[in-house]
Amino acid sequence: MSTSPKQSSSIWITLAAAIALAALPTGDASAQIEPNDQGFSVAPTIGYAVLRDEDGSEEFEGDSTAIAVDFEWRLMRYLGLGINVTEFGEAEDEFNGVDTTLEANGFGFFVRGILPVSDYVELYARVGRFAYSTDLTPGGGSSFLFNEDADEYGVGIDIRTSTRWSIRLEHRELDGEDRESASYTGIGFRFQL
Repeated sequence: MSTSPKQSSSIWITLAAAIALAALPTGDASAQIEPNDQGFSVAPTIGYAVLRDEDGSEEFEGDSTAIAVDFEWRLMRYLGLGINVTEFGEAEDEFNGVDTTLEANGFGFFVRGILPVSDYVELYARVGRFAYSTDLTPGGGSSFLFNEDADEYGVGIDIRTSTRWSIRLEHRELDGEDRESASYTGIGFRFQL
């Protein structure tokens, strides 16, 4: 039995959410966590992406399972600088009357502003610039040299389960050139060195 990209995304997100909830601190464990506010971290996430492209009156809007990884240097408790790599997967929709597949991936630079709510919960907002390539099949052509750019905005929450490990929930919006855009909602973890 095969699943659609939307069903596959839902399955992955549900599984990741169950793992994240099982890893949450309980009782006195959360009181023993000490913040680690500076240094290098890595944060992989998996989630649901929607890719959009407009061409005159025609609009492509397809969903897929995406994977992203942040590499960040946290300068202080409230500020981090990083790079991001994202594989948006393959989204499908009818475009100009033809069944079409759009694949996108890229990398970006971001600044993350962090608001510690407690020793084990942090809210954040991020802003950055993202370079991406696309492959539109059939007939749309490919760009494999990351020759498109997008503004990136996002919000999220890190729930610390130990001094170094956190569960991450995140949503990002990308606003690209030529009426191209994407959104990404993911769950994963963050490891602080």
